Amino acid sequence: MADTGGAKQRQKPKDKGNPSLSEIAHKQVMDLLRQAEKSQHPDIISTALKIAEETSKHQRSQTARVPPILIVFLAVVITAVAGRVCLLCFRSYTLAVASEISAIVLLLYLTLIVVLLFLAGRLTERSLMKVLSWVRDHVKGLFSRSKPRGDTPSDNN
Repeated sequence: MADTGGAKQRQKPKDKGNPSLSEIAHKQVMDLLRQAEKSQHPDIISTALKIAEETSKHQRSQTARVPPILIVFLAVVITAVAGRVCLLCFRSYTLAVASEISAIVLLLYLTLIVVLLFLAGRLTERSLMKVLSWVRDHVKGLFSRSKPRGDTPSDNN
């Protein structure tokens, strides 16, 4: 019969003595929130909440998915491209067409910048979803305005 005890010994247990940085930050935030909850003084509550928020923001920026220099470079490139496209639209098309194209370009620009900020750890998921839903609603409004309405009573005359 084979002894399975050796397989259990080969697995490394998690080292409880060295928690990860995200676990430390989470513990700090939770401790601050507990202190704010227990305290009777408004100054202590507001300070604890402020420090917890700053710690959370710092942790988000530390765990960013993309290096900050790349974010800055991409933001500058996207801004330059969006500006150039809008300029070319106003030079090449009529004012009405150029305005519509520029509105779409600027919505796309806003979406890309917001995604970059999220990837840099400067924006929460909730804020990202708010902006993206605002952009979606705005795009729906743009396309509903541009649809021809053939069945209005004034067109039947």
